[in-house]
Amino acid sequence: MCIQSYIKHIYVFYIALFFIQQKCVLNADKYTYLQNNKHGKEINT
Repeated sequence: MCIQSYIKHIYVFYIALFFIQQKCVLNADKYTYLQNNKHGKEINT
């Protein structure tokens, strides 16, 4: 019972971490996109 709840907490923590990472990556992409557009360049994906 205790171990199960412990695992659940780790699971939730990792999901939260994953979402935060995704959000940061999206923001970084948006930032580089704006920076590149300022210089009239296209992003190479």
